[in-house]
Amino acid sequence: MTIENRLRAYIDAAPKDAVQWGHSDCSRFAQGWFEQETGRAVDAPSYASEAEAQDLIAQAGSLAALWTQYLGEPDHVRDPDVGFADIGIIAITGGRQCGGIFMKNRTMALRGLAGVSVLRPRGIVAAWSVHR
Repeated sequence: MTIENRLRAYIDAAPKDAVQWGHSDCSRFAQGWFEQETGRAVDAPSYASEAEAQDLIAQAGSLAALWTQYLGEPDHVRDPDVGFADIGIIAITGGRQCGGIFMKNRTMALRGLAGVSVLRPRGIVAAWSVHR
């Protein structure tokens, strides 16, 4: 199966219902893809609510800084050459950050509050290569 087909199957299998923090939020969505494609387990901290997730992000300084703690330094930082199927952090409204999976044509699939959305990010904060 091609990476395009694996990614489509992964997105199609994502939960369509309300987000469950610590299980099906934007970070877990991207990390699950990373684990599937690299075979490398991600040792991310546990949390069970939005408040707990926000506390972890605040302690780290940002979502990108939190991901860096367990994924290592990003392969791309604000790089327009982020690869297809890489995972990363984008800037969203209100100075917040969200994680997802980069797709073709500089779009990103991300797990929102109720299912997966695809959008064209305005600002890439950091990205980690899935196939290095």
